[in-house]
Amino acid sequence: MNEYFTGYRKFFKIKLDLSMPPFYYKTLMAVKTIPYGEYRTYKEIAMMAGNPKAIRAAGSANARNPIPIIIPCHRVLASGGGLGGYGGGLNIKNFLLNFEGVVL
Repeated sequence: MNEYFTGYRKFFKIKLDLSMPPFYYKTLMAVKTIPYGEYRTYKEIAMMAGNPKAIRAAGSANARNPIPIIIPCHRVLASGGGLGGYGGGLNIKNFLLNFEGVVL
C-alpha cells in the first residue's frame, strides 16, 4: 500500500482467492483491469462481466469488494458521470480518483 500511496505502484499483480457468486467474481475481475488514472461506468463493467443488463448487480459486486485499492472499485462511476457509491465514503473515492489524476 505504501508503494501505491507514494505513486510508485500503479497496479497489483497478485494471485487472488475470492469466494463469491460467479457474476460478482467476473465483475471484480473486470474492475481489476481498469488502468490507473482511468475509470469505467457500472454499465461498462456489467458488459465486461458478461451481462450488460446487470448494472445494479455490478454495483452490488463492487460494494462487496473485500480488497479495495487492489481491486480498484473507486474507478467505477455512474453512467451519468457521477461518483456512484463507495464503501469508504464518497470523499475517499473522490480523493483516490484525484490522486490518480482522473478528471471528471
